[in-house]
Amino acid sequence: MHLRRICCAAAMGLLLVPAARAQSRWYVSGSLGTYFRENESGPEGITNHVVTGPGTATDTFDPGLLANLAVGYRLGAGLRLEAEAGYAQYQTATTNPQSAFFPPLKGQQFTRETGGGHTILMGTLNLFYDLPVPGRFVPYIGGGLGGAHTETQHSRFLDASGNGFLEGGGESTRGVALVEGGLNIALGAHAALVPAYRYLHFFGLSSSRGDEVAHIAKIGLRYSF
Repeated sequence: MHLRRICCAAAMGLLLVPAARAQSRWYVSGSLGTYFRENESGPEGITNHVVTGPGTATDTFDPGLLANLAVGYRLGAGLRLEAEAGYAQYQTATTNPQSAFFPPLKGQQFTRETGGGHTILMGTLNLFYDLPVPGRFVPYIGGGLGGAHTETQHSRFLDASGNGFLEGGGESTRGVALVEGGLNIALGAHAALVPAYRYLHFFGLSSSRGDEVAHIAKIGLRYSF
């Protein structure tokens, strides 16, 4: 009688083991990173609030902050699909305007005094591939496409002589593409630490100075259900 009960308990235990180990394909993740926008140079219309003339300018930017939240689904064969929402904020640091139309602007550097903030809201659909590497450390690569809305503050700059220069603000909605590579570091059955590098490219700017490019160094935490 006791032997029968032991056998039944063992059989039930074997049936329950796969269920206990089974893991949902779904996961959530969040990450924080540093946003490095590349310098921007090219033609620019320069105005003194009365007339506008042709010119060129080079802008530099201070490092900013990036935060992301995502919901993901494992498709199988190492592929993961993610819907991600992101937020980024950074500031213009300097500008070097030059214009024959406005002789005082000879390419000298103006440093931001006030304003110059950029805020970006992004939404992307990403596809990642986890390389077939055994162990706790699994590298991955991938990319994504989506859209972004940017709000830019008006800026006031000063040169070394105390002369002022103003840049206008505004809003824009653009397309965005990303490429990312990183490392999944397993912390247990359900959690992973994820350091990564991300390249961002924004499209559809109305400015003739070209598309915006940024580099991201970030670290995230992923939880699988």
